[in-house]
Amino acid sequence: MDDIQQDVPAPLPTPVPTDPMPAPATEEPINSIDKANAAIDRMKEENDRTEALLERQEDLRASEILGGKSDAGQAPAPPKEETPKEYAAKVMAGDEE
Repeated sequence: MDDIQQDVPAPLPTPVPTDPMPAPATEEPINSIDKANAAIDRMKEENDRTEALLERQEDLRASEILGGKSDAGQAPAPPKEETPKEYAAKVMAGDEE
């Protein structure tokens, strides 16, 4: 029986859990409410910025329409009809599509 007990390895020491990112000692810990308030402030700033950009786009589009630079009412150019001579020249050159 003593031989069996000698073959059993000793138990491994259990690792001590450590905090991967310890908080700096100089800063106060930030709680969830402060984080949420900061996120709300950032969202408000971005919404204001987006609103200002949208107003600029609306003004630009209105000035394009009133200035005649819009695409409204303009038809695309009709495709050019190919004559039989042009087609034959294309085929002979090897440019047939």
